[in-house]
Amino acid sequence: MIRWSAHLSTMFPDVAAEQRPRAAAALGFSHAETWWPPSGGADAWVEDMRAAGLSAACVNADGGDLEAGERGFCNVPGRRDELVAGAEAAARAVTALGGTCVNLLVGRALPGVGRDADLTAARRAVSEAARAVAPLGATLVIEHLNPVDVRDPLLPTPRDAAAFVAAVDHPNVRVLFDCYHAAAAGGDPLRDLAAVLPLVAHVQYADHPGRGAPGSGTIPLGLVVAVLHNGGFRGAIGMECIPADGAAGVARALAGLHPEAPFPAAC
Repeated sequence: MIRWSAHLSTMFPDVAAEQRPRAAAALGFSHAETWWPPSGGADAWVEDMRAAGLSAACVNADGGDLEAGERGFCNVPGRRDELVAGAEAAARAVTALGGTCVNLLVGRALPGVGRDADLTAARRAVSEAARAVAPLGATLVIEHLNPVDVRDPLLPTPRDAAAFVAAVDHPNVRVLFDCYHAAAAGGDPLRDLAAVLPLVAHVQYADHPGRGAPGSGTIPLGLVVAVLHNGGFRGAIGMECIPADGAAGVARALAGLHPEAPFPAAC
């Protein structure tokens, strides 16, 4: 059965980090995900999640200095040990809470290097990280990032992410399909999802444009769920929304959306 996951880092910007798992549980979510756990660190985040009764759907590995524009550093020379350690830390956090998916951001193009060399370096780094997290029971998921919001991403489209994963060729490396990024890159999220679905282990959703709640833009979440259900997907959909009317509006939009992805109607 498809599960809904609250993205704690985007849905609850006005809630203290340590209170976000309880806020998600209060809305009816059973699963949650996060960018690399803030404030008290991963151990404290795991305890906050356990106290709220939530399972983890996905945890981001350390992606570098996001405020400075980094979106991962798999292709950056000299950071391999840092990369593997970050992937292992995220793997320990997510598996402690019953999940498997670690979002390992690949990175942006380096000046003067060339795309082929960047991708070759990134593939080697991801392969090494996969070998490290596989014994922990985790799977690395590789996300495409649109080139409108992110300058020079190495993987700008879902097909780029799928080709990268196929080239890495490791059973613990799969695709993270992001509906918002697919639309922002100029694609058709429904067709793109169907094309890469056999490689997808995790899905994230925010409507486009605006990254808002379901129904605020042009991406029909009900049809996204139908594509996933018909394709045999049984993972989680992370609601990486920035809702204009608060997280409760996201929960209301999910209630009764699809019988294979139930959500408490009381929300």
